[in-house]
Amino acid sequence: MNYEFSKAILFLLKKTRQEKKTLIELLDITHPTFTAKMNNESFTAIELGTLAAFFKVPVSFFYSDSKDYENFRVEYPTAFPVSTVLEPQTPVTEKESFYEEQLRQKDIQINFLQKLLDAQLGKTSVSVRPQDRKIKTTGMISNQVSAIV
Repeated sequence: MNYEFSKAILFLLKKTRQEKKTLIELLDITHPTFTAKMNNESFTAIELGTLAAFFKVPVSFFYSDSKDYENFRVEYPTAFPVSTVLEPQTPVTEKESFYEEQLRQKDIQINFLQKLLDAQLGKTSVSVRPQDRKIKTTGMISNQVSAIV
């Protein structure tokens, strides 16, 4: 059976006053790929599902005859892009605990570096505790800390 996905898509574009560029961005494909899919009627089921969600029509719309298009209720798309797969939301408490731990680690690093700086400048005769030496630092700071300690 020959499906005419391109006719259905063009009908929806005209009805909702959308541009092909919008669909290209929605499907995350290039313009030549979109043109080839339109010419060859070669849209995947996932792409048709994404388009159906965007245009707020059932997927069966793309498999119907062009004379039946008017029987479907077509709404103007309100949200772009439409994601067919929703990512689970991380609870706020998990995010809060994550950021609290990050903040605690940064405070420890700052205190450690302040002690090293004070010792280097001779402001105090503070000794660095062995557990403070295990603090992870990155890049240039770790090289300087190694040189100081």
